[in-house]
This record gives sequence, structure tokens and C-alpha cells, in this order.
Amino acid sequence: MLAGGAEVELERLGKDSLAIEIAIGVAVGIDASPFRLGAHRYLSSIPMSISIPDPIPKRPERVSKSPSRCINLRTTANTEPIALPMEAIKLRTIRDLLLSPEERVELIGGEILRRPMTRFAHARAQSEADRSLGPFADDTGPGGWWIVTDVSVAYEPHECPSHDLAGWRRERLPQPPDGVIDLPPDWVCEIVSPGHEKKDRVTIPLLLQRHRVPWLWLIWPEDRALIAHELDGDTYRVVVTLKERAQRSARIPPFDAIELDLGQLLGGA
Repeated sequence: MLAGGAEVELERLGKDSLAIEIAIGVAVGIDASPFRLGAHRYLSSIPMSISIPDPIPKRPERVSKSPSRCINLRTTANTEPIALPMEAIKLRTIRDLLLSPEERVELIGGEILRRPMTRFAHARAQSEADRSLGPFADDTGPGGWWIVTDVSVAYEPHECPSHDLAGWRRERLPQPPDGVIDLPPDWVCEIVSPGHEKKDRVTIPLLLQRHRVPWLWLIWPEDRALIAHELDGDTYRVVVTLKERAQRSARIPPFDAIELDLGQLLGGA
């Protein structure tokens, strides 16, 4: 490899073998005369311009000092991954929920969420359902129930929703706790709120399935409809679908010991 001005000098000298040999000798520091005869043939077969590229400095590697997880990005200019620190999402706990200054909040998926504003139809369906099931709550025997409204249940460290209605068999819960209850109920009833259907119809049912809550009711007060689900293995299956327009009364498990007035159960006349 030739350095300095050797390249320019070779171009200027052209193909004169003697001059080229001298130029090579000067460039590399050796006596080129012993190679005078072979140099002409060899140098005639190669181009007279020899390019010496400038060395490309190697870009130093980027090392993330953050112990957290990183996102690897690739660009067209640099094919090596660039580590960018990603902030960890902090999940809220039941303790955070208890310390929250907000009213009407619940803990779902590690987030503290405000419950939707209660509509008149929602409140009436809730109170009428509670009244319709009164005979079961009044029974203090082994077959009796604790049935309450707007109750928070601590299922998991990051899951503490507030149910519209929930019930525990007294044989499983002889005395209710003083604080937040962490025993999964035997029955839950959610009154579906417009704009919150995903929570009422997907998020809450999946949580209840995990904790094997035997019964789930969903009520649509505007449609005057009720769907009852029973846990079958690991998933819920629909056991009763009712509309007030189709029938006036029905026996709905797990409260099928008596016939319930649908007009009253779904929010009154």
C-alpha cells in the first residue's frame, strides 16, 4: 500500500517503468533496481491510480445504564440496536385505593378508576333488585344470604372492584368483616352502564371466573333485560335470558326457591 503523495506521483509518471520503479522505491524505502525488468510487465497490467481509503472510525457502542427493560431500535444509518430505557408502569394497590381522597372509585387492573355517574334507571334497578331478594337476606339460617350494594371486594393486590350487588351464603360467611372483604362472593349482579359495557361484560366476568364466583347476573335497565350466568368448569355459561316484555315473573338461580317479579326486579314499573 502506498502512502502520502505516491499515488499522485504514479499518475504523473504514467507508464515509464524506470521512473515508476524509482517512485516505488522512494515510497516504500527499498532499492527497486533489481526488479527493473519485471516491474515493467507487472506495473503495465495494473491501473496507475492506487486509492488509499481513509480509515472509518468505529462508532462507540451505546450501553444503557438503566437496569430496567429496554426497547431496541434500529436505524438505516446504524444497524446496531440502541437501548432506550422504558419506564416501568406502577400498579396501584388496595392500600393506594384506601388512601385515595376520591369518592366512588375502584381498583381494576392496577388502576384507580372513578365509577360512572349513577343514572336514575341504574339506581332504581339496583334498589329494586335488592328489595326483591330481601327474603333471602332476611333468612338468618344456614340457607340465608348476606346481600349488599356497592360493596368493594379485594380479589387480588391490584384488583378491588365495587359491585352493584353481591351476595355471600351465610354458611360461608357467618359474620361479615369490619374492613374490606377479601372472600369472593357466591353471587354478583352488575347493572350495565352505557359506555362501560367492556368493564361490566368482559373485565369483571373474567375476574370472577378466575376466583370461581358461582353466579353472575347482568341487568340492562333500559332494555328491561336480565341474563344469568353459572360457572361451568372454568367459564360462565348462560342459564337464563329474560325480558320483562316476554314474561312477568321467573325463577332465577341461585334464588330460584321463589318466583321473582321481573317488573320489580328490573327497576319497577
